[in-house]
Amino acid sequence: MKVIRIVDLQAFLIIITFLITGIILAIISALGFKGIKAFRNLSYVFILKALGDVFLLIAMFFKYYLEFRLIYVISISSYGYSYLASVVVLAAWLHKELYEEKGRMALLSFAPLLAVTYVPMEKVYSLIIAGFHVGLTTAVSFYAVFLSLKMARKRKGGSLLWVLGAIYAILIAIAPTGSVIITLLSLISPSPIYDIIFVLMVFLIDVVSIIIYLYYRKVIMPILAQVL
Repeated sequence: MKVIRIVDLQAFLIIITFLITGIILAIISALGFKGIKAFRNLSYVFILKALGDVFLLIAMFFKYYLEFRLIYVISISSYGYSYLASVVVLAAWLHKELYEEKGRMALLSFAPLLAVTYVPMEKVYSLIIAGFHVGLTTAVSFYAVFLSLKMARKRKGGSLLWVLGAIYAILIAIAPTGSVIITLLSLISPSPIYDIIFVLMVFLIDVVSIIIYLYYRKVIMPILAQVL
């Protein structure tokens, strides 16, 4: 157990507040789409995002309260790959909707090489892992953006839903990239404010997920009810 500064405690409380709220929003969205067969894959997307938030919450706990570096690294990497899995599910679903194909997507990623004088090892591991999954997540995210916008053009009814899907995918791409930038900034000038900024980015994704669900519930469902 390490000694916690007041400023770190305040930062941690802000972080867990946003993360827990985000997890709740993502779960509400996931449960809302679970019973809708046509959009069941969105439920999986939001559940995987919530799982990533849980891993991030664990990582922040070990970062601020305990010094188990291995668990911190494992949690951070698990958060990243949960995000990657969520956007893979989103892209695969959109791809199937558009093309009715089940082809495999070939993705390449290059981890950045960093030359620094001294960096704590958990930061090095985090950056290497982050560099790998950022490339993958960004590639799949922008493919999902492309498919979402194509769906918006192809299916005029409810086109805003697909635009929101594109925004969601863009934010999923930005969050891991932001984590790498924030890790680098924390090496130059350590400050809990970087973690707060990062968690706010993550929280924004969950806000978009609940907007997607509410738009479907309040706008699209009444229209479908009239048609059917």
